[in-house]
Amino acid sequence: MQEEKAPSIGNASADDVKLEKVGADRFAFSAENPMQHGGNTAGFAGAFGTGAWSVLGTVEGTGNLVDKDKNDLFAFSFTGAGSTSGTWTITNTSKATDAVLDLTVAIHASNASTAFLFENQTVAGGQTLNGTWQIEWQNTGGNVPGFSNLVFFGRESAGNVALLPVPEPATLPMVLAGLAVVGTAAWRRRGKRTGGVVA
Repeated sequence: MQEEKAPSIGNASADDVKLEKVGADRFAFSAENPMQHGGNTAGFAGAFGTGAWSVLGTVEGTGNLVDKDKNDLFAFSFTGAGSTSGTWTITNTSKATDAVLDLTVAIHASNASTAFLFENQTVAGGQTLNGTWQIEWQNTGGNVPGFSNLVFFGRESAGNVALLPVPEPATLPMVLAGLAVVGTAAWRRRGKRTGGVVA
């Protein structure tokens, strides 16, 4: 009895998924299906560092995209269901707030998947970033398989579950001024307690 071949990485690389024409920072190939259990990170979690991932969106084999972003901060689009390549986008739905996240695009085809990590990805308020994807790994028959499903995963760059917005540049001077006031007050209080000279 002939043993069935395992799927192989084939020609897959970090450039198979791009965002604004730039390939992913890292990728991980596995036999895990990212769609299982409402979002399965077993195929890439170890390779992409510590921190909990949230499911932001899913795409079924028919191309139906489901928004799963609990914070409603990001929206996605997807084309190419049933083929080996297509396009995708990520939009920051908050027009006033920039966001930074670790973003993973996990694509499943046949009996294998590849996850692509975009680390510390900035999406400005109201901005839509355009991406492309293609499948280049091989199934057990040695052929490039057609798309099965996809999951968009996100986590805060610091490794927290919540995806926190970045302060707008216009608010930074106010934040710095507030910190200066607090620092000066603390310095004066410390000087009074220790009997030091305070100007």
